[in-house]
Amino acid sequence: MFHQLLFAFILAASLLSRPKLLYLNWGTHYLLIAIAGGIALFYHRQQLKKVVFQYRYLIGWISLFYGWILLSTLASDFSQIALKYSLKYSTYPIAFGIFLLIPNLAYQKFYHRTLFRFLVFISGWGIVEYLSPNLAFLDILRYPNAYPRISAIVQGANQLGVLMAIGAVFAIILYRKHLISQAEMCLTVPIFIGLNTLSASRNGWLIFILGLVLLWLYKLIRLKGFLILISLWSFFLVFFPVSSARIVAPNHPVFPLLYTISPSVEIHHKSLVSPPKKERKPDIAATSDQARVVLWKDALQAFSQKPLTGIGVGVFAEHIGWKHTERSGFHAHNIFLSVLVELGIPGLLLSIVLLFNLIPFSVLKQELIGIPLILIFASQQFDFFINDSTFVVLCTYFLANAVQQKELNREY
Repeated sequence: MFHQLLFAFILAASLLSRPKLLYLNWGTHYLLIAIAGGIALFYHRQQLKKVVFQYRYLIGWISLFYGWILLSTLASDFSQIALKYSLKYSTYPIAFGIFLLIPNLAYQKFYHRTLFRFLVFISGWGIVEYLSPNLAFLDILRYPNAYPRISAIVQGANQLGVLMAIGAVFAIILYRKHLISQAEMCLTVPIFIGLNTLSASRNGWLIFILGLVLLWLYKLIRLKGFLILISLWSFFLVFFPVSSARIVAPNHPVFPLLYTISPSVEIHHKSLVSPPKKERKPDIAATSDQARVVLWKDALQAFSQKPLTGIGVGVFAEHIGWKHTERSGFHAHNIFLSVLVELGIPGLLLSIVLLFNLIPFSVLKQELIGIPLILIFASQQFDFFINDSTFVVLCTYFLANAVQQKELNREY
């Protein structure tokens, strides 16, 4: 019961990134996850020696990686910013460690079902916001310039689109594993797919298509099922308006596909929906595709200046991404490029070695763990959700499953 409550607490805490702590201006979730970590350590205090010995190699690699982060922070021209973000992101390994302490995580029905219901809760919140985007309490959670207004419960619409894509695929896997009923799958999958399209996230759309391909390759769905799901997704894509479109033009339907075909429409709608800001001409292209190219070029330029130690964790978002956007928080839109520019070549190599220690290829063959992990890392090739605590907690859950499964495979 203790582990189940702690698991639910961490999932709930991950949603509280918008409410800030007094004086620090940090998301509340950082403090809550740190508290959960302290409680978990106290509860397992008599087993810590055994756990440390069991995962000694993994702990060694993580310690080495964080040691390099500290060295990069000290060498950074903006060491205070790098230290701030290093402390913030330290809560994510705490969540990973808590999941790792849960016995037989991968084989307990409760945790998979709870995560599924958690994604259903997020989708339900998205439906409420879609139907009533001007509810006052949504502004407590929503970022002021959030667009489309469908993702107050997470950091942005792009993150929601990816989460809904993973949720739809995860629901089908759980059904095939007899962990949820057919009624639960049939009810939730269309909701996940609908919100995936309404998020107007092209990254989310690609992840959903990749997820269907993986389901077919893992023989979890047949070609007929693949075509039915693609047809349903295409229907939503063409005939359902983007969230908040009726606020802008209530008598004129706006399709998600229109934002891909004509980026100027998105800019026009965003200017009407978002709060007024100081007049400022950001040095960036109009479309998100061109914006990514600009950010990638700047990341490579920053890397060329400090290839060994990098510029420091979080510095790109604060000082480089800011030049091309109207707010801070924009990373290099690629997980490996972000690590390279902020931690240098040694940091990238350490992260790759750590990744291989976390996820062996044998674990990827197991669809319940392998498919979600593939989708998670595929989504980070054109984005980087390090600031979205909900997404990162989801990632750490599957990573902990992979590590436990690796230990079980080693024993047998």
